[in-house]
Amino acid sequence: MNSPEQIPLLDEVVAEELSPDRQKRRVAGARRGRTGVGARFLKAATFGILIPLFLAWGVYRIARWAVASERLVFQPDRDLVVTGNHYVTRDDLLTALGFSDSAVEPPFSIFRLNLVAEQKRVQSIPWIKSATIVRIFPDRLIVNVKERTPLAFAQVNGRLELVDEDGVFLPVPEKASFDFPVLSGLDSVTSPDQRKALLIPYSDFMNQTHDAVARSGWLISEANLSDPNDLRVLLVEGSETVLVHFGHQDFERRFKTFATLAPKVLATNPRIDSIDLRYRNEVVVDPFEAATAPGTGGQVSGKTAAKP
Repeated sequence: MNSPEQIPLLDEVVAEELSPDRQKRRVAGARRGRTGVGARFLKAATFGILIPLFLAWGVYRIARWAVASERLVFQPDRDLVVTGNHYVTRDDLLTALGFSDSAVEPPFSIFRLNLVAEQKRVQSIPWIKSATIVRIFPDRLIVNVKERTPLAFAQVNGRLELVDEDGVFLPVPEKASFDFPVLSGLDSVTSPDQRKALLIPYSDFMNQTHDAVARSGWLISEANLSDPNDLRVLLVEGSETVLVHFGHQDFERRFKTFATLAPKVLATNPRIDSIDLRYRNEVVVDPFEAATAPGTGGQVSGKTAAKP
């Protein structure tokens, strides 16, 4: 009978597995594993720190070179290109950019220009509605401007200026000629937005009556915009001058009514103070009368109504 097979006990297995030789090999392997992971981590950390530092140093050196390089020196008389300007002069733009002289001393690098700030400075010129500034290396600066479009002359504190549709007052440029009516009532408000609102009836009137005015022979001399509900226009034909109340709407029909009735009214009234077209079924005429009121030393007038 065969002897029963001996099965090693747990203590014997543990003792065999934890023999001195095997323990040394296991510890050495564990140490090698820990050393390999640590080395890889240290190498990655080193590269993660050194590469950004190296790139930052490179960028710094390039920036230092760019600022000091003679190839990037900006000379306004040579390197500034201006497009889109008609009334704004090159000197106006140079002054806005801070270059009052054509030569810049000391040498000025184009890298030192803050384009956003320079664009705001250019747009502070009243005549400029918008502007874009492009920097082209090594030394070129391109300024493209969009100028405002004047709409009429405006009386501003006793002097004449131009005004655009946004209610912005514009100085009259030298060597420029404009044929516009003169507007009053705008200098009483300080906000361009308020002036813009007052200009809306005038703009509508000009757009609606352009062709009819050209055919009639009457010229628009002045317009008072102080009352947003009543556009008052001074019309001139030859020696005749008539102030007409057009209200705030239906300008084309009302002007045609005026052009039709004016010859008849002027034939019976040598001089007319005003004609009011704001009423639906009648036209109110305020004529000057030749008689002089006793004790007044002046002329008297009486309003009459006429059917359109």
